[in-house]
Amino acid sequence: MNILKFISHNSMYFYIVFMLFGALVGYYEKVPMSIIRHNAKLQTLCLVVLILTIGFEIGSNDEVLLALRAIGLKAAVISLLSGVGYGALHKYYNRGFFEERDEKFLTMVIISCLLIGIFSGYFLGMPLNGLTDYVITFCLLILLFSVGIDLGSNKESFRDIKNNGLKLFIVPIGTILGTAIGCIGTSLILKMPLKESLAVGAGFGWYSLSGVLIAQMYSVELGMVAFLSNVIREIIALISIPFISKRVGALEAIGIAGATAMDTLLPVIVKSNTPDVVIYSFVSGVFLTLLVPILVPVILSL
Repeated sequence: MNILKFISHNSMYFYIVFMLFGALVGYYEKVPMSIIRHNAKLQTLCLVVLILTIGFEIGSNDEVLLALRAIGLKAAVISLLSGVGYGALHKYYNRGFFEERDEKFLTMVIISCLLIGIFSGYFLGMPLNGLTDYVITFCLLILLFSVGIDLGSNKESFRDIKNNGLKLFIVPIGTILGTAIGCIGTSLILKMPLKESLAVGAGFGWYSLSGVLIAQMYSVELGMVAFLSNVIREIIALISIPFISKRVGALEAIGIAGATAMDTLLPVIVKSNTPDVVIYSFVSGVFLTLLVPILVPVILSL
């Protein structure tokens, strides 16, 4: 448990190490074909456990449930409009870099697991809540190692990364600009100060940090709006990524995930697209994650 606690507190570094190690193993073909054939099943199992756990966290969190009743509309509008903004920008830049996969079955699995997790968390309450971070961390480490094997064994993906190097940053930049456009729209519709709307949007789905930062630096009410808005963003992304990957494009799906494209929503993105999308998703998530603790204070200081 202490090892998982240490890894959880330094998760970004371990996620990178595990994915790179998996890529090396796959690239040098150190994994038997019998294991590679079951790699997709392992990823699906990790995805199911992760979504159940995320749902449990939401259902057992009294702050989210209370905030939903009090300021849910404002948070929902920010989430939806920022989604429309970055979705439109990504659609403009996207030129069909990735293949498509069928989304119907995966969407049903995601919705079912999410609802089961939420109801379980609501009725079971807090006794299991302390374990959720460790479960998520453990599953993500396994998943990223597995995804790394897929990425490494697909040598063409490395050539694609080299050829499209600068395009790695189209996703996070488009996400930032599109989110800003959506937040401006939110400010106009809700007659909300632009600074507040932009600060909430700058959480990019990282609800735990953005909510705390805003509550400490500005106001508790806006902190709760940020917290709930980014929770809603993650739920919307969780449900819609398979559909968006199929009907719109892979880059838009990554953009909707925001900062969580590097961890909790990475398995959904991977299962909805081809393995070559993982490096774009991971880079975008890391880039946005690093920006959240910088952008939120800067915006609030304006």
